[in-house]
Amino acid sequence: MAKTNSSRAKLPRVRELGAPFRGHPLTSETLRDTLKELAIQLEWTYSTCVTAQLALNQQGADQDRDIEACLQWHVSEPVIRISRALRELSLKVDATGTK
Repeated sequence: MAKTNSSRAKLPRVRELGAPFRGHPLTSETLRDTLKELAIQLEWTYSTCVTAQLALNQQGADQDRDIEACLQWHVSEPVIRISRALRELSLKVDATGTK
């Protein structure tokens, strides 16, 4: 069984999507903060996917390479693109300051 590192960073809890908007007016600050939070969650997903890809690569079995390629093309690359777009959008929202 693999040894776990108890000192590693704890994953943040995923807040229910849409929760900050219920019963509150939509402000640029709320939108910006939500976009940043979504980007961070996607970055955690990306990091997890890359870790799995590296593990599969180290094993070197034939099917592992196919799984690794699927993870790269259909999970990790789209996730990081979306995360970057969300971060860019949050910066634009912050720059406009529109309420």
